[in-house]
Amino acid sequence: MKRRIIMPKVKIITDSCADLTAEQLERYDIDYAKMTTVYHGNESPARLTWSEEEVHELYGIMRTLGGFGTVRNQNLR
Repeated sequence: MKRRIIMPKVKIITDSCADLTAEQLERYDIDYAKMTTVYHGNESPARLTWSEEEVHELYGIMRTLGGFGTVRNQNLR
């Protein structure tokens, strides 16, 4: 008689630095710890669904400044 192994359900949670597409997040029901960046007093969310242009703009600013400033944790999505 074969024994059935029952695996517990697992929830994958990552942070906003993960390189995942919106489709992957939805398909695998992945949540992420939301972060915000603060640049000159303006807060903006760090999303996993940024456009390529938004990513290049953000990292261009970071390279120019030698960093970005403050990063804050948000609640899980």
